[in-house]
Amino acid sequence: MADNGEARPILWDVGVGQVELDRVDGAPLAFRHPRRPTTPWLLQEGADRWHTVLHRWGRGFVITDQGTFRWGAPDSVDEGEGGLTTHAKIGDNLELVVTRRGGAKLAETYELWNRGAAPIEVRSLAISTPWRDVYDSAQDSLERACHAHVWTGGSWAWVLAEPMDGLGPVLGLTLSEGALWSYSVESRNPDTGSNIRGHLMLQPTDHARNPTANGGQPVYSVPPGEALSWSWTVGFYQDRAAFLATTDPPISFDSYSAGHDEAIIGVLRRPATVAIDGVPVATDGNAVRLERSRAGTAFVDVVEESRRTARTMLLFTDGLEAIVRRRVRVLLDAHRDQQADGLRQFAFLPVDSSTGLTMHSPDWPDWTDGAERVGMAVLVQHARRLGWVDAEESTAALDGYARFARTHLIEADGTVLRGSAGAYNGSRLYNYPWLAHFFADHAVMFDRSEDLDLAVRILHRLAERGGTHFLAIGWAEAARRVAELCRHAGDDALADQVEQPLRDSADWFVSQGVELAAHEVNYEQTIVSPLVTLLALYGRPDDEEHRAALENAVRWLMAFGGPQPHIRLNSVPIRHWDGYWFGREKLWGDVFPHYWSVVTATALSALPDWAITEASTEQVRRIWDASLADFAAADFPTCAYVFPSCIDGRPADRPDPLSNDQDWALALRLRSLRTTP
Repeated sequence: MADNGEARPILWDVGVGQVELDRVDGAPLAFRHPRRPTTPWLLQEGADRWHTVLHRWGRGFVITDQGTFRWGAPDSVDEGEGGLTTHAKIGDNLELVVTRRGGAKLAETYELWNRGAAPIEVRSLAISTPWRDVYDSAQDSLERACHAHVWTGGSWAWVLAEPMDGLGPVLGLTLSEGALWSYSVESRNPDTGSNIRGHLMLQPTDHARNPTANGGQPVYSVPPGEALSWSWTVGFYQDRAAFLATTDPPISFDSYSAGHDEAIIGVLRRPATVAIDGVPVATDGNAVRLERSRAGTAFVDVVEESRRTARTMLLFTDGLEAIVRRRVRVLLDAHRDQQADGLRQFAFLPVDSSTGLTMHSPDWPDWTDGAERVGMAVLVQHARRLGWVDAEESTAALDGYARFARTHLIEADGTVLRGSAGAYNGSRLYNYPWLAHFFADHAVMFDRSEDLDLAVRILHRLAERGGTHFLAIGWAEAARRVAELCRHAGDDALADQVEQPLRDSADWFVSQGVELAAHEVNYEQTIVSPLVTLLALYGRPDDEEHRAALENAVRWLMAFGGPQPHIRLNSVPIRHWDGYWFGREKLWGDVFPHYWSVVTATALSALPDWAITEASTEQVRRIWDASLADFAAADFPTCAYVFPSCIDGRPADRPDPLSNDQDWALALRLRSLRTTP
């Protein structure tokens, strides 16, 4: 049947909302709710230029032992009083039958029938669910887009499509029959860039392309005359909590992470067997104690009496101090080029973990010897402050790094360069607070007033270059630290000079509301987290407009993190471009967790008492736990664990081999363990 986008859509009631279905192929085109009339929830053909009929809801592909196929419009659509049924012939022997029904929720059943005479092995199978998870602008994101929090834990699977402003209602997809073992992403490339999440494909399996994804992907053998089937419902809910109450989890956990000599306690909701990394675990009634002697992540399988199987991931570590000690040892031994010229031998560089080779590439902006690599020096600095590294060795390393930065990364007027040489050694506002804060702490550690003077000069230059209209990660924290030290030295006037641009910036951003300017990405978690910190530290607490702005920003920020029951996902903010910019493999797609996830934790930790909630406190804890996932068992932790099974057909669900800028996760955790002065 030919595609025809001109016919008026079919409208069905879905609870208090509606779903629009294409009259020709029966596919959902948009969901509508009276409280959010401009939000379509799904990508819109024409308006979202990169989204076409090829990735409409329900389109997809299958890889079998008898061939590989993508399907388009169905061959027939039968519309009846109770709903509609579509039939699509796929190859010679397969037929996809989809039934849809309206009501309290949209109910869908997919059946992949074997119409041939021999069994067919289904090795990968994916269905497009084109959630409108895009960053066209901050205003569009907050008013019309949604975060798609995806959970594919086998028989325990769902998607929470939550408006980016953190307000209800939410749209939820809940699997009711069958299993979803992974998801993949399509349409991610330099043309679509960093501002779109891509087409999210839900998958009963992706064995053909990535057999080890999510702990292992199944192969389904479909006998002649039988079908591989799954069903889900899609409906509106008042908020996140209301949706989660309907997802029927087989187990809950008191934590997703445990340290040395600790255990995670699971509580079964129904009779089931439990295994950790394939090893059965005894249950005590409905309780199960999960332990592991080896540090790292572990898969947990829950098999119910009905044979429905769910899988998730937990983390076991040997503690923060042990992780930091190991990591700093590797930083000092492997992340510096001892053969470099002059002071460059003290710079920290990315390392390809597959070879141990440093990767200083001044022609690629995120592989320089400056910018985000400053986090490595900050980690060494705070490990020394806590007494977790050798004082003499770390002193030499930090002194050398400070001389390198003064000579090669900072100009006389305080301008901060992105690297010491090459096409990308120009200035970038993000880099200013990181070096200012480093030199402020360096001044305290080694009693050097000239380092505090340099920190002041860097922050003044940031303000001069337009920093008050830019949400630089860490500026509010750096200004607070520098001002604190100025006051400690008896120079209150200089402290006020350091902090006044932040007060001006808070006024400016309060006046902007949802119209936040684009940064390196049009809208993202690391635009909102510095906004929260700015308003928390430098907003006007007695001004109702400022208080409301902070409340809004906190809600926006927390919405980036989903409630999936998995150490890499729970509360971790969505980021989906860092693998391309910072990794060796140049993979776009969801990175869980990314190290900048922790700036959500630092922002929420900066809140005044009146703004702190149980939910914000819990999100802080979950993010700090997740931030250790890539460090727990790796000497060279990855800069980007790209989580989906595949990105445009390339296998993912694995760490990128480049160890690059990830150390901010540990550095900011240690900085949060502040001691005086």
